[in-house]
Amino acid sequence: MDTHAKPSSVTKALEILLLGKLHEIKLSLACVLSGGHLFLEDVPGVGKTTLAQGLARQLGLQNTRIQFTSDLLPSEITGGSIFDPVANEYRVHRGPIFTQLVIADEINRATPLEHQATSNYRTQCSSARELGIFLFRCHTRNTRKTRPGGLKLMLE
Repeated sequence: MDTHAKPSSVTKALEILLLGKLHEIKLSLACVLSGGHLFLEDVPGVGKTTLAQGLARQLGLQNTRIQFTSDLLPSEITGGSIFDPVANEYRVHRGPIFTQLVIADEINRATPLEHQATSNYRTQCSSARELGIFLFRCHTRNTRKTRPGGLKLMLE
């Protein structure tokens, strides 16, 4: 995380990126700086993912975006151990969850197994996977009125 970035300069840069979203920008930045996790819910096309990606860029955080779908598997999120017959050993392949800022896009489309994978990833293969000091999750979803077929989230 860029410890030299001032909140006011981050806010100004994001304000240029997302017009009319100053309140959301300030709340999101406060969430990141306080070490919480962010859940954004709004209608499609208003900049939920753009806000999360902008935060990562302005704060100098490594980030990945996971597009949640109904057929996504937990191992596609967390990664896993794969046997290498040539070396006669298991090799750990990290999933996209292992980064500093994870954008879990449209998480309402995923099943409870995928929700669990985003919550319990720290305990899986902990000896082989060292996380950075800073870790932040940003979940997005469309509002209930605009998301037919979405599943109920574990946090609801």
